[in-house]
Amino acid sequence: GEGTFDNPYVIKEEGEALLSDNAVGSYLEYSNYLWRISNKTNDYVKLIMIDTLEETIAYNKLNNYLNNDFLKNFNKEELVKCDYYTDEYSLSNKYDYSINKNKVNNYVGIPSIGDMFIDGNDEYWLYNKANSSTSLSYKTTSVGSLYGDLMANENKVKPVICVKNDLIIKEGLGTINEPLVIGE
Repeated sequence: GEGTFDNPYVIKEEGEALLSDNAVGSYLEYSNYLWRISNKTNDYVKLIMIDTLEETIAYNKLNNYLNNDFLKNFNKEELVKCDYYTDEYSLSNKYDYSINKNKVNNYVGIPSIGDMFIDGNDEYWLYNKANSSTSLSYKTTSVGSLYGDLMANENKVKPVICVKNDLIIKEGLGTINEPLVIGE
């Protein structure tokens, strides 16, 4: 690189670069989809898809579709089951999105209200329910707000996955124009 914003210096180290060495916010091309690193732990790297799927799905069919049909797009040996929080987001819990009591543990999930990078698309499901006693769940809107919609209605889906943090990066800078690419 030249040390400019558009062409930064790139420091190369001996050895292999691991996915976990990259910053939250980095872009990754993985299994023919563009993702963004939204979280890192000692066990995995959580990725959120940039776009939504072409299919629209009812909320009550999401987990089945994502963890059966959509899961077939990935090498399952590279994935890690992780927790996706499904807590209520309402007046009864003072609209606290950080409670993290209710969860599902799956290979593929969808974002929750407190997750990073849930902007950029509209009308897609979030895991949070609008009220535990109703059949309403939140979705995003085109103006960046939340809307409670009936779980039987179909909406877009923005998948989230967790992958092993020791996957090897074969190329890329982690930018949207030069995303990281997994390889050997």
